[in-house]
Amino acid sequence: MAQLTVDIKKLTHNIRFLARSCKDAGLEMMGVLKGPGLDSVIIRTMAGNGIETFGFSSIPRTGPHDDILPRKPVFISLPSIHEVPRMVRYFGASLNSEISVIQRINEVLVAENRSHSIVLMVDTGDLREGVLPENVVDTVKMIHEIKNSRLVFSGIGTNLGMLRRDGAR
Repeated sequence: MAQLTVDIKKLTHNIRFLARSCKDAGLEMMGVLKGPGLDSVIIRTMAGNGIETFGFSSIPRTGPHDDILPRKPVFISLPSIHEVPRMVRYFGASLNSEISVIQRINEVLVAENRSHSIVLMVDTGDLREGVLPENVVDTVKMIHEIKNSRLVFSGIGTNLGMLRRDGAR
């Protein structure tokens, strides 16, 4: 069976270095957790050494460690409509690209008297995620026109893929 060994001392050193470098540059760092990163020892190490914002790529079965996170995390995957109730319960912000999902998020927020920040994802040509650039303004208008909105529109984002020198991904 595969085994992952994490050197907590090295992880601590690296987190402190990155957190200090980001702070000196006026940036805030987000610790993104996937798979083995969901371990509470790793989360405590990150939170105790300068990371205040966390991003999760999946919705944990038991919630994303609310007891040890400095604030509610960001859901960095695009939520499907059936994930919305659990996603809203555990996350303070999310990345989104479909107006129907955004409307459903607001319905859940209204029912639960909560607010939630959203970032509208814009596709940059790889057709993997986000609204097309020519639809951004109309989509933002639709978001702002949602009645009884409990949404906080935080801005737009994109996923920039790495291109090799020969143009391949």
